[in-house]
Amino acid sequence: MQIEDDINKRVTVVIPTKNEEAAIEKVIDELHSFGFYNILVVDGFSTDNTVNLAKKKGARVINQLGKGKTGALKTAIINIDTPYMIVIDGDYTYDASSIKELLKYSNLSAQVIGVRVPTSEKSMSRLHRFGNKVLTLTFNLLMGTKINDVCSGLYLLHTDIAKRLRFEGSGFDVEAEIAAQVSRISRISETKVNYRPRLGKEKLSTWKHGYTILKSIIKLGIKYNPRRFYTLLFIILLAVSSAIYIIFF
Repeated sequence: MQIEDDINKRVTVVIPTKNEEAAIEKVIDELHSFGFYNILVVDGFSTDNTVNLAKKKGARVINQLGKGKTGALKTAIINIDTPYMIVIDGDYTYDASSIKELLKYSNLSAQVIGVRVPTSEKSMSRLHRFGNKVLTLTFNLLMGTKINDVCSGLYLLHTDIAKRLRFEGSGFDVEAEIAAQVSRISRISETKVNYRPRLGKEKLSTWKHGYTILKSIIKLGIKYNPRRFYTLLFIILLAVSSAIYIIFF
């Protein structure tokens, strides 16, 4: 009991939600089973029964300010006073047992990302996996990092670092925006986590949202590491020019 009390004084588990009635109870029950009771559900004005079900399970529920997942996280950050915050999606894709793995690295890094390991093809399609690798590779090239899953929806943040972040996006690009800022001022660690099939309706479009995130990552590279961005751009243009010269001249 003492261990659970200590965890709940140190950690707030944040669940951004919008129409997650199919999964929210299971997510909260699983968190409880691993001793996490300090749970903050930040709801994006769900039109289903998500809010009532979350409250029924004892979670603190507040409405988000602003749009998208970015608005949910900004709202969460100003409502947290524990040293650490854990962000986890409300669709049951992430195994709550992995949170204690993230906590093992909490003294070493300002952010600890859960690298998704799909438990089946239904968890993440081949196209989704390929897209995630492209986005992560692009992020690493532009930011000079060695992250393995920049779009993961399960991660730990030091609350004092989180309160220093400034957000410009509004959607699924928020994880890249967080990693870009944290990597400039501190260290990021990672640990593998199981990734299960989601419960409820799929919200992510691989092509549509993938393109949006890619554009955001490029903008982040220009903003936070311009020298590296323009160096890479120069190398690419030089390589293309050389290829054209060889082919036509």
